[in-house]
Amino acid sequence: MRNLNVLKNIESSDQKGLKEIKLTLKSKAYQLNLSSLEILSKIRSSFYGFESQRLQLGTDEVKLWIRYDNRDRNSIYDLENMRIIHFDNSYRLGDLVNLNIEEI
Repeated sequence: MRNLNVLKNIESSDQKGLKEIKLTLKSKAYQLNLSSLEILSKIRSSFYGFESQRLQLGTDEVKLWIRYDNRDRNSIYDLENMRIIHFDNSYRLGDLVNLNIEEI
């Protein structure tokens, strides 16, 4: 259609480029008895945050949320290098799962 002279300013609403990340567990995750649900829950908490406590300040209640800083959660590199805490140890996510980026 772009080659037809009668058509001008052609735009597409097709959302090409949408991607999803698929995780598959590596043997290290199985050795540690980590499930994909546990790992995904830890990723979600790190990226979106979790409520660690509530504080009462006068008549106001303040919720304290913990999550990675914006600059530490912007790329697949950040995801691969995030730390997964399991009992008293910390593991690099990339050592526990394979990350595959696929178009949807």
